[in-house]
Amino acid sequence: MKNHNFIRKSFVKMPLTLIVGAVVVICGFVYASHASGIHRTFQTATSHQPENFTELYFTDYKSLPHLLKVGKTYTVPFTITNHESKIFTYTYQTTLTRDGKNIVSKPVTVTVNNGKSIQQLAHINAKKSGDHLELVIRVINKNLTIHYKAQS
Repeated sequence: MKNHNFIRKSFVKMPLTLIVGAVVVICGFVYASHASGIHRTFQTATSHQPENFTELYFTDYKSLPHLLKVGKTYTVPFTITNHESKIFTYTYQTTLTRDGKNIVSKPVTVTVNNGKSIQQLAHINAKKSGDHLELVIRVINKNLTIHYKAQS
């Protein structure tokens, strides 16, 4: 019991400035750890984080005919635009569906610099009157597709 009284008396005799100093130091550590989190949150919220993506579209979709002449081959231009923040190699494939039958091209690989576009060409033709055609262009490694439908 004597030991406990000694501790109490020592604690009471401890200078108030020492106690206040210890509290200030502890609060400083707590603030510093919290402030760095606030700084990190502020920095993330206010700094520009570029969004990486790829565009795939028909270059001039308004000029694509909906009614095709039998025996005539039509060129269908499409564009791949790179916004991936780096040079990117794309692999694409075309599928022409004519009355339920698929004609699949071999995969084609193209490399596009960041911020640049590349125009590619696909072809479509009607073999007979009444053909229902669908051209699908798919960028395989980005899981992007565009569709064009026509008939003769």
